[in-house]
Amino acid sequence: MPKKFQKGLFALSADPITYGHLATIKLALKQCQKLVVLVANNEEKKSAYTFSLAKRFALTKQAVVQANLTGVQVVVSSGLLTDVFMKEGCDVVFRGIRHEYDYSYEVEKSKLYAHIYPAVKKRFVFLTTPEKYSHVSSSWVKDFVKMGVNVAPYVPLFIKQALEEKMCGQIKIGVTGTLGSGKSFVARQLIGALQKKKIKAYHIVLDDLLHKLYAEDSEGAQTIRQDLAKKFGTRVLSKDKKTVNRAQLAQKLFAEVRNKKTVEWAQTLVYPQVERLLREEIAGKKGVIFVEWAQFAEMNMLSWVNNNLILVSSKQQELWCKKRQLSAVYIKGCQKLQWSTAKKARFIQNVIKKDHCGKILEYQNNTPDQICLPLLQAILKSVR
Repeated sequence: MPKKFQKGLFALSADPITYGHLATIKLALKQCQKLVVLVANNEEKKSAYTFSLAKRFALTKQAVVQANLTGVQVVVSSGLLTDVFMKEGCDVVFRGIRHEYDYSYEVEKSKLYAHIYPAVKKRFVFLTTPEKYSHVSSSWVKDFVKMGVNVAPYVPLFIKQALEEKMCGQIKIGVTGTLGSGKSFVARQLIGALQKKKIKAYHIVLDDLLHKLYAEDSEGAQTIRQDLAKKFGTRVLSKDKKTVNRAQLAQKLFAEVRNKKTVEWAQTLVYPQVERLLREEIAGKKGVIFVEWAQFAEMNMLSWVNNNLILVSSKQQELWCKKRQLSAVYIKGCQKLQWSTAKKARFIQNVIKKDHCGKILEYQNNTPDQICLPLLQAILKSVR
């Protein structure tokens, strides 16, 4: 079916480009043979840009390539939209509209462009952003990044990572592996090595945040304790009902391991609160943040650390479990809930490939007196 226009122009500041922008670009492509995506400065926002014009151009180009949008040419200009329109030989200007305010603003702006180049007056086409992204703006995304919110649903993951590094000074790396692989040991060793090089580094254990949540003196935590007691019985709580008896809760979950709905119910109940505590933990911290969690892959939480993970394994699992004084029943239960190292690796690699972002560093932790030098060197590359 022939398309209405030959060559369209879609301009944006792209600070940063969002999935809403990409969805609008797809709509524009349905109406023209070719589309020029112009990354430009908006004089009204110029002083507030997070990224330079060159960086915004590079990020937008990468996003377009990864979205597999054929027929799109990304260009950059600090000049007028009308000048790019004339230079590129376009016959239509597409503008994205999220709500009524956007429409009023864009109509007035189009009139100004017509004063500069009258032929463009009837060349504007307004496209309604898909409802899924109608509330998403670049400013909104950046505000959420400042507050530690995971914005992966709204921007490509490499852009989320770039924002966190630029705005918060944070490089997030997940540390994962099976029970008894020595995840905490590896994280502590890496932190010590980085600190010797005057690089700030932190270690956050999601299991510790769970402990904190279960004992927290708040109405939200009390609601969680009550819901767990209703589901699994009052024995999962302490006698004073002010904390969770984790051993009893673990037994209940191990017994329900084949019931995916029950496990998902528990995760849905607890993990928004864990995210809240994680935001509190990382607030204001600058440097490398190691986030340790055995089930990054199983719970599809890789975006928390931008798909950057150290996958720890060990032939000395029995030794590590013995050091932690873990019972045989607990070990067996965890093995039912957790994937093997090989399965974790396959899943992480597939997600990295899909998202075009991230890196997996596999480390066999069989030398308890020293950390693997190549592992440290790989992390130092990401810091510099």
